Amino acid sequence: MNSFRRPGREVEVIVQVLGTVLMGGFALLTSTGFFFGATAALNQGIPWLMNVLLWVVFVIWQFGPVLFEGYSPGLSFREVARYPIRFPVYSFLNCLYGLSDPVAITCVVWLFAMWLAIMMQKPAWAPLAAVLFLIFIVLNVLCNRVIIGLLERFQSTRRGREMMIVIFLILMLIPQLFQFVGRDLERAGKLGRLKPILTALLPVNRVSPPGATFETLTLSASEKLMPLAILLAYTAIALLLFLRQSRKVYQGEIYAEGYAARRELKVDPGWSLPGIDLTISAIVEKEMRYLRQNLRMLVALAYPAIILIFIVFGRGGARQMFPLAHSASGVLCGFGAIMLLGVPNMAYNIFGFDNEGFGRWLLAPLPLRKVIFGKNLAHASIFAGMYLLVGMIVCAALKVAWVSVITITIAFFAILVLQFAVGNVCSAQWPKKVELTRMNSRFVSTAGVYTSLLVSLVIGVICALVMAASKFLELDALPLLASVIGAAIALLVYHLLLNRTVHHVYEHLENIERILSSLTTTA
Repeated sequence: MNSFRRPGREVEVIVQVLGTVLMGGFALLTSTGFFFGATAALNQGIPWLMNVLLWVVFVIWQFGPVLFEGYSPGLSFREVARYPIRFPVYSFLNCLYGLSDPVAITCVVWLFAMWLAIMMQKPAWAPLAAVLFLIFIVLNVLCNRVIIGLLERFQSTRRGREMMIVIFLILMLIPQLFQFVGRDLERAGKLGRLKPILTALLPVNRVSPPGATFETLTLSASEKLMPLAILLAYTAIALLLFLRQSRKVYQGEIYAEGYAARRELKVDPGWSLPGIDLTISAIVEKEMRYLRQNLRMLVALAYPAIILIFIVFGRGGARQMFPLAHSASGVLCGFGAIMLLGVPNMAYNIFGFDNEGFGRWLLAPLPLRKVIFGKNLAHASIFAGMYLLVGMIVCAALKVAWVSVITITIAFFAILVLQFAVGNVCSAQWPKKVELTRMNSRFVSTAGVYTSLLVSLVIGVICALVMAASKFLELDALPLLASVIGAAIALLVYHLLLNRTVHHVYEHLENIERILSSLTTTA
């Protein structure tokens, strides 16, 4: 009730309800696929498909909350441990909280859909399946809480955050790697070479949690004991690890970074960017140094470039999925679109990483307009630099239609400026504290996320209308003219919205500082 006193909170609640409805629709839609997949596995004599579905549930449950932590509930159990509650209650709440994660709820719905298929096709299996799926749910919850705890421990130190960059890249690239490599091997007729590897993995599957669950369900009564014992052993081990980890947090374990004493302190001079005064140069330098500590943002920035490499330099199916990969304009158009989808992470919450430092901007003897402009310049230069670098490489490697390349480049910068203009307003209207030490700390508020989607949708519709008009009227110069006009409009909108942002911040200083300096984050 206290949060509703904050201006704009009603809009956040509305978009959260809409987001919950959309996620619920996704869960129901995918659960239909699990239901028919399990039904087909039981009807058509392909029980191994059930094993595959269990593996999907297990992998998504363990790694989904890590990769999509921005959609998970934002509660730190280090804060809960401060309250006078007993350890069993604390541990139970921790597990219950893990079960409330949207990814966990979706996986439970998937398992329920599989159980319905078993009850309809194999009624004799239904009681045992219910017990096994319940044990499987408990195991997944415990494993997920242990993994989240370990990652939060890594996140609590700068060295740990740097190490996690590699792990995040691997986790995010593995699905793409398997997808592209699998398509290329299939088209090259070399997929049969993978059969020995798959055969060697079968024994590993039998002793894995999904494999043990599947075999306990499908084997004969005399053969069920061993896989059931393996499944229960995994659950017991996960429970012991979870209790050990929770006990340390409950007792107040604190992770600290070690500092080495140095005899000599060397201070490097600050940046001095050409054509920009020293104040804005200092703000740009500060933003760049803070960005180096944010591993999730670095991964998000590197991800489009890596996917582009898979698409452009891949063979067979990878290139067929993206037919414009043969031309420089097509590659730049796709790469620019992917880059622009990541702009809201930086543009729609520009004060989120400052936290308590927001008050220092207000105490500094410089206009707030200059602070916001400096932040926008630092963040926009990253996207612009990556686009220009990729553009030069692509133009040197592929055939170039210079009119199209120039049109796409001007349109990219126009959309980039427009996104930062709208992002400034959202940053002042719905500020969101971001904590680097927490895996479930989002970059942008929920209202900001949906605003960015709306802006992207409107921009996409305008671009489609311009291209359609160019084809219909046979005016090849229309996209270039529209991009130039769009760039001028974007600069004008940026100027107007920047003034509006500064005015709003000065009117709501106390509210914004209270949100950014709070001990707990809000949705």
